[in-house]
Order: sequence, then C-alpha cells, then structure tokens
Amino acid sequence: MQVAYTKKFSGYIRPDGKVGVRNHVAVISTVMCTGPIPQRIADQVDGVVPITHPWCFAVKETLPILTGTAENPNIGAVLLVTLGCEEVNAEDIADKIAKSKKLCRILNVRETGGTPRTIEEGIRIAQKMVQELSYKSKREHVDVAALNVGVKCAGSDATSGLAANPSAGVTMDKLIDEGGGVIIAEPIEMVGAEEILAKRAINKKVEQKIKKIIRESLENYPGRESMVGVIKKKLISPGNIKGGLTTLTEKALGAVLKGGTSPIQGVLDYAKPLPGKGLYIMNETGMHMTDVAICTAFFASGAQIVVMTTGVGTAVGSPIGPIIKVTGNPETFRKMEDNMDINAGAIFEENKTIPEVGEEIFEEIIRVASGKKTKAEILKYYEFAANRSF
Repeated sequence: MQVAYTKKFSGYIRPDGKVGVRNHVAVISTVMCTGPIPQRIADQVDGVVPITHPWCFAVKETLPILTGTAENPNIGAVLLVTLGCEEVNAEDIADKIAKSKKLCRILNVRETGGTPRTIEEGIRIAQKMVQELSYKSKREHVDVAALNVGVKCAGSDATSGLAANPSAGVTMDKLIDEGGGVIIAEPIEMVGAEEILAKRAINKKVEQKIKKIIRESLENYPGRESMVGVIKKKLISPGNIKGGLTTLTEKALGAVLKGGTSPIQGVLDYAKPLPGKGLYIMNETGMHMTDVAICTAFFASGAQIVVMTTGVGTAVGSPIGPIIKVTGNPETFRKMEDNMDINAGAIFEENKTIPEVGEEIFEEIIRVASGKKTKAEILKYYEFAANRSF
C-alpha cells in the first residue's frame, strides 16, 4: 500500500529523480595542487561553490567524498579541476557523475596551459553552467519523503542533552514518519549508550553491527593504552567540560537523543550512499573526523541538509548544502544569534516544550529546503574536509 505523505517542500528534481534543495555549480579540485583555482573561479561567478582539500594520495578516503559530493542533488553541475598526476582520477569521478545525467566538465591544468589560463577558462565554463542551470532548473513541490538529513552535535554542553538534542530527535522521528531519511554518526560518542541503540536495531545483524562499530571506535582510538587521559582530553573536549559534561557516558546519553527513537535500519559505511529511508548510523571508525568532516561525509552520502546542535556554539557551514544550527543554551543564542538558527533554549526561558521546539526545527527544515538561507549560508561559511585515516 502506498503511503500518502502530508508535507511538501519546493526543490529541484534532477534528471536521475533525486531532489536538491540548492542549485549549485561545484568547482571541485581533485588534488591539493589545484586548490586555489576553484576559489578564484567562485570569486568571479555567482552561483559557484568551491570544493578543495589538502590531499594527493589518500584515494581511499578522498575519492568517495569527492564522488559523493559531485553526485549530491544540491549540485546541479560540476567542473573538475585536475593536475593529472594525482591518485584521484578525475575521469573516474566524471564517469559516476554521468550516471546522474548532470553537467560535468574536466579542466586539466597542464593541458590548459597553467593556472592563470585554467582560471580564465574555468570562469567561462562556470558562467555557462550557471546560466544553463538557472534556465532549466525550477523549483517544484515535492514530498518531504525526498529529504535526507544528517544530524550531529558540536560543542556540546549540559543543555545539549536536555534541550537541543531531544528536540532534534523529535524532528528526526517526524521526518522519518513522513518517509524521509536520517543519518547520525560518531560511534566514538556513543560509547556507554550502545545497548540503548542496539535494542532499536531492526534485526540481529544490525544489532551486532551497532555494538561492533562502537566497540571498535574505542579500541581504534589513538592513545587507548592510556584511556583515562584520552577520555578526559580527547573524547570530552575542554568546551564540553566547561559546559558541564563530566563523563563520556553522560555525553553519549545526551548525544544519541538527536537521532530520535525510530528503529535503526542499518550501519552506513563512511561517505557511502544512503541505501534507503529511515534512520542509519554512519561508521567512520578509524577516521580522524572533525565536525566539518562529518558534515562533508553526510552530504557525500546524499543528505541535502544537516541539522547541527550545539551548546557552546559553532559557526561552521558547508559549500554543498545548508547547515541548520540549533542551540539549547539561551546564553549562546544571545551571544551568537548571527550564527544560530533555532533557540532551543526557549525550553528553559519561555516554557516551550521539547515537542514544540522539535516541530519548530521540522518547519525550519521545510523552509530551508524550499530556499530559505541559513545563517551559515548568508555568512558564506563554506568549510569542506575530506579527512583520512589516522
């Protein structure tokens, strides 16, 4: 029986049927040596976002990130900038992009005649791509079921587990009820809550996988031979401690709330395409993952939007898609209102309920998916990180 979903947003339906919430032309550097070129092109052409990274040989981690980024439905056209000698092959990325039927060109710096000529040619190509997208791509009403959302916490404090994360959890449950997909990550921050998560697995295989990735995240963490120091100095950051968190388990119990209460459909490998709808955990065990790197991996897996909860505050954004900031700390919202999108601290000061704030976040997702810019987008925070193994 086909389910009739009630909520819609206004998005860009791509030739392969996926739906974007933005209509970017991405200029992607395949190697660190061409890094300045995408930014120079983006500086000259409105509608272009630059994608750069500091790697040459880390193909195992970099290739899925760059390929997934290029395939993300928020990207309407792609210009790949290559030197030609790197391990990441631009033609391999272009072949995958071809399956999505979106515009794609490759510029080889050596063949084009050096950096200045490549920038000049890149500007011309990007202009044409932007013009064609602006003419051919129009927003259409689409079911919210077409959305995939990554959700993570950054700079947690005591209010994160009490307000922001449970509110985001209400949002994610509602999104899943509407047929959408949700990704959570950071198994290292689930240590102490593994049994709670495992009970929500859809079957025994997923249950065992959840326990395995959380156990391995701790076993593979650098400095594990001195776990007391690691837990204090690494897994619980100075900002977490100042914000009132005392143990890794306390942090974990608050962190897992952001994923809601829906059944866990499976474990998603790092930056791999989301295989279906519902709730998935991304496994980045053994990777050096920052807030920016995790958001980048979410988008590479097909998320169109990220919801980021924060207690002490953060300002990061992404060139690929919007990041909605939710703080549970009313003081943080007052100090960083130019960076925060939702004040979950109203639970403490205005007697709002967690379900009410969860509904507010859900409605904000629909508005942002339909074109409303987040604070990070307005400020042009465009961080990107293709991280590598330790």
